[in-house]
Amino acid sequence: MKHFVYLFVGVLLAVVLTACSPQPRGVARMFVEDISKGKIENAKKHATERMVTLLEAKSEEDLEAARGIRFTFVDQTVSDENARIRYKKQAGLGTASDIILLKVDGKWKVDFAEIP
Repeated sequence: MKHFVYLFVGVLLAVVLTACSPQPRGVARMFVEDISKGKIENAKKHATERMVTLLEAKSEEDLEAARGIRFTFVDQTVSDENARIRYKKQAGLGTASDIILLKVDGKWKVDFAEIP
């Protein structure tokens, strides 16, 4: 009986910890909201090293152009280690773009996103 209790507690703990970590769509939302608000340092917290390098290569004008843009999330495809989130800018106008996320050390990180 004691082993059953330990097993139950272990499974419950695993479920709680998994449920508390942000899912890909939530990470993508935090990333684009930070970009939209001009909070580039916060956006970098949700990005892989590759995406951080891409952000740092962007000019101030490019990053300023992204301020205030609204995003509508369209669709998502998630597997164990990567995810694709489709979104449209300006409440669905225009074509959809993708945000690619990878799981790094158990956390979802934006690996690529087109910055206007």
